[in-house]
Amino acid sequence: MAPGSTSPALAIVKAYFPRLARRIHPDLFASATHNPVYKTTNAASLQTLNSLISAVSSPASSSSPSSAAQAALLPPGGTPLAFYCKQPSSQSSLTADATPPQDQFMHITHTITASPEYTTARLSTLQLKRAGKDPPLSLTQPLFAASFLDLCAKAGISIAETDRQAVNAWLGDVAETDAKRNEYKRKEASASARRVEVRAAFRRDFEHTMKKELLNAQQSRRRRRPSNGSSAAYAVSSCTSSSSSVSEAPPVCVFDETLTTHQVLVAKTTLRNLPRAVRVAMSARSFVISTRWREGSSGVLVMPWDFTLAGLETRLAVNSGSKQAGA
Repeated sequence: MAPGSTSPALAIVKAYFPRLARRIHPDLFASATHNPVYKTTNAASLQTLNSLISAVSSPASSSSPSSAAQAALLPPGGTPLAFYCKQPSSQSSLTADATPPQDQFMHITHTITASPEYTTARLSTLQLKRAGKDPPLSLTQPLFAASFLDLCAKAGISIAETDRQAVNAWLGDVAETDAKRNEYKRKEASASARRVEVRAAFRRDFEHTMKKELLNAQQSRRRRRPSNGSSAAYAVSSCTSSSSSVSEAPPVCVFDETLTTHQVLVAKTTLRNLPRAVRVAMSARSFVISTRWREGSSGVLVMPWDFTLAGLETRLAVNSGSKQAGA
């Protein structure tokens, strides 16, 4: 066996391996009286078992060659093994002149498992703290040790109860870690679903508020328009008053929810400093402050929060006499 980790799980494997080898080693079938199939079968399976133990013993990171070897040799479905096991004969009842009985061999099959998904990444934070400065115990090793002990039991080897309990305790830690991880994933999925619901509700409220603001702006413009029966003097006075009120206040705009507080503040400052001619032109349309220029539905003009006066004049076809740089 190749030298590897000295973890408790591997120590159990190494302790039982010589006892297993004394029952399955190909040299046991060197006699001409033995079926040659026994030797070839045991040689092939023993070579596979040695490769598995070497792969599990090698400290493997996610990017190391030994990690790839573990994934290849330890598939999730397990690796099938077959052995012809020598059964110990009883010598106590033999007399001095009795003929020793022939060796008896039992054929066994076993699928040894240690899924590569059980890696050190699945150890809980508490387990990592308990490990201290030593490398954390690979969960592949206790799984492999449990399966290896099952193989030894099939071969007729007596397994100490303390060894069984130790392996089961390590596997219990695995189950506890899995349960905690699954509970965390469940809570995270629930929180993610709630965040999606909140964003959807916020979007609906934003669209409702935007439509309400645009409707109020349209109604306000209609109230400022003179009726057909009004006198020319009233119409001129009304238009002058309306234009004056437009020039006094910034245009009615709706801000996109994705904008930051700084971006909204910059846009509001620019709107307050617009020339009167631009404000008058903007009073005939509805605007949404977002991140880029585009034409929205129902004649709504979407403009970026960092818009320039020249760019706005170009889209409104207004010349305020400003010499500001283009959009």
